[in-house]
Amino acid sequence: LAQSQEWRLLAEQARRHLENPDAHTRVQARRMFALALGHSAEASDRNEAVFAYESLVNDGLAEPQDRGNLAALLLDTGRPEKAKAFVLQAIAASSGEMLAFLKDIGQRIVGQTGDRAFRKQLGAAIAERGGRD
Repeated sequence: LAQSQEWRLLAEQARRHLENPDAHTRVQARRMFALALGHSAEASDRNEAVFAYESLVNDGLAEPQDRGNLAALLLDTGRPEKAKAFVLQAIAASSGEMLAFLKDIGQRIVGQTGDRAFRKQLGAAIAERGGRD
């Protein structure tokens, strides 16, 4: 459903599995629920997506993709300072293949905020992480 961008249907299906007894299924449902709501045009859905992604982070279950999605969503909902923090956290926790995705989000933040200090932090974080792979 995510590949076909059936966001409303994905949200409905994910919601059904949020209380699944299987932990892996429950985590995947939370992730897909956040992803689906993040693509909604409704501000309340997008705020719920932020909450869902933040709960994945707080529960220690977030993958770098989740953190990147959260950062993009925060930026799109007018919270660039929080977006910056999540991008930098995601870079520190990511594999090499995720760096381009996270760098793109970071560059969007720089483009929208004009924050030169963050651009330097982003470059340093990418360079440091890229050097470890």
